[in-house]
Amino acid sequence: MGVYRKSSLFLRECIEELLFELLKTHNYESIDIKELCEKAGVGRTSFYRYFRDKETVVRAYLTRLWRNWCARRGIDSELKMDRDTVRNILSFSRENGEVLTLLYRNDMDWVILKAFRQGRQETGPTMYINYFMTSGLLAVLKEWVAKGFKESPEYIIGNLLNSAKSFLQSAESRGQFSQ
Repeated sequence: MGVYRKSSLFLRECIEELLFELLKTHNYESIDIKELCEKAGVGRTSFYRYFRDKETVVRAYLTRLWRNWCARRGIDSELKMDRDTVRNILSFSRENGEVLTLLYRNDMDWVILKAFRQGRQETGPTMYINYFMTSGLLAVLKEWVAKGFKESPEYIIGNLLNSAKSFLQSAESRGQFSQ
C-alpha cells in the first residue's frame, strides 16, 4: 500500500472515529461538517474528497467495523439472510453496542439499514423477502439495544425461528397460503 493510500485511509478513519466521538456528547443533527473538519484538523475540501456528507461517514464507519470484525474471525462479510449471518450480525452488534446505541439514540435506524443494503443489487423473487428480513432484523436489533443486550444472540434467533414457524403454521392451517 502506497504512502498516499495509507495517509488517505488514515484520514478517512480519523474523520469516522471523530464523528462517533462527537456523537457521545452531541446530537447528530447539531454536528456540522465545518465543526467536524476543524476538530479533525482537515479542510472541507479533504472531507468532500472522501465523503459526500455525514451519512456517508457513518456508513463507512459501520462498514469498516463490520469488515474488520468479520476478518478477525475469518468469516465472510457478505450479508446473506441465513442463520449464521443473523448470529454474526447480533454478535457484532453486541460487541459494538456503544456505536449502535449512539445511532439509535439519534434516530438513525435508516443509516444502519442503508449500510446493510449498501452495494447490494437485488432482483428477482428473493428481493422482497430479503428487504423484509433486513428491516425486521433491524427492528429486533433496535429493541435489543434499548434493552441493553440482555438476551444472547442464540436466544433471539431461537425466538425468531419459533415465531416464524408458528406464524406460518397458523396461516397455513387457515388456508391463507393456498393458491
